[in-house]
Amino acid sequence: MNLIRYAIGKTDLHKLLRSLGVLQQSERLLAVENTALVDETRDQIVITVTEEALPASDAPLTELTDKELSERHAKLDFLYNLHQKELTDLAHVITSVRHERERRSSDSTVSIDGIPVVIDKNLTDQIRAILSSGDEHSSSDH
Repeated sequence: MNLIRYAIGKTDLHKLLRSLGVLQQSERLLAVENTALVDETRDQIVITVTEEALPASDAPLTELTDKELSERHAKLDFLYNLHQKELTDLAHVITSVRHERERRSSDSTVSIDGIPVVIDKNLTDQIRAILSSGDEHSSSDH
């Protein structure tokens, strides 16, 4: 897998989303549903916007008004819950993928001839059964 990371300026991203008609002039991007980006079955990606920017994160909390503090808490709480949900969903997907890989690796152990061990064992058992029933028939013929 070849992963490439790009950085885009927030101002440029907002301009792009506005030019696409996704954001209104007064709106600011707050969150993107990241798990939807990698889910091939999903046609749309949910973004969350806000009409007010978060107060500067370097501003001491003691200098924020009650309204700013309340808004900051609500937005951060929303982001936290969104990321927790995404992490939980991702953990379920990872667990499913891990179980499938483990199942496949246990099924794909191959014999010297390159035949999966499960199939090789089944064939060997069937051949032995055929040969042993053939021995019984040849013994009764004499």
